[in-house]
Amino acid sequence: MVDDKNPKAKDRETLPIEWRVSGTLAWFSTLGRAVGPDELRRLLLRQSAERPEIEQALSRLATKVHERRGRYWVKGATAHHPTVRTERAYRYKWWRTRVAVNLIRHVPFLRMVAVGNTLADQTASTDSDVDLFIVTDPKRLFTARLLVTLVLQLFGLRRHGKKVANRMCLSFWATTEHLDLSDVAFDPYDIYLAYWIATLRPVLDSGGTYRAFLEANGWVTRYVPGYADLDFDVAAPARTAAWRERLLSGRVGDWLERRLSAFQLKRIDTEPRAKEPDVRIVADRTMLKFHEKERRKTYRTDWEHLMKSLGFDPKRILE
Repeated sequence: MVDDKNPKAKDRETLPIEWRVSGTLAWFSTLGRAVGPDELRRLLLRQSAERPEIEQALSRLATKVHERRGRYWVKGATAHHPTVRTERAYRYKWWRTRVAVNLIRHVPFLRMVAVGNTLADQTASTDSDVDLFIVTDPKRLFTARLLVTLVLQLFGLRRHGKKVANRMCLSFWATTEHLDLSDVAFDPYDIYLAYWIATLRPVLDSGGTYRAFLEANGWVTRYVPGYADLDFDVAAPARTAAWRERLLSGRVGDWLERRLSAFQLKRIDTEPRAKEPDVRIVADRTMLKFHEKERRKTYRTDWEHLMKSLGFDPKRILE
């Protein structure tokens, strides 16, 4: 991980456009996705470039990339292309997500809700879930988690057991005191986490939390400098959430939060899956992160192999 607080780290070599285009295509090809020139421009690795320059690089890379209907992916990888069925499933997942957001916007202490992973980066399958990243008030993480879980469970929108498809996966929580996610990044670099943040889609925002989140994660621009140029249409917390916050902000709310945090943290600590080697769990009073299959390093390795097959040194991402 590059240290953005080190002035020398900012004076980075400008990599050839072919490396940057190939690196970006290789990443999305690793995920099984083809991308177009405009998206390449927004999500280009290391340094930004304009579309004409990217198109010229694509032309020079013609022997190393495939093209279909204006979308590109690298040779040696398999890319899934949109079909009528998958586009319908994609719209349905977003509709389900909007329904969920309209319900939980009445829950107090929510500061941001965003969609991540496969739905955000457009690699979702018809039977996949919807991963939510939820940011809460720093003093009410566990209260908000309980209420969101209850609401989505009541309306059949929460993922649990074998009920996965089109349901909300509540696997990643943080408070406004833990917006910077660099401390959960893998060394020496974490391309997965950088692109996860770059493709995150906010669906609820309170008090400019999403903008604060982007600023706290400014290190991502060291990987993807042009990612934060989109405006999103997001919901705001309902008025009912505000008066519920006032109701639960006093001593009663403090007592409830202490009891809930003690109970939930103890339960997480005794969870059998927490001891499995491919599970990475972070659980404290500022962050809850549960991933049964932590594959960030696997994807990074796959990306490195794909870059080498194209004749490019993947380690140059660290320069």
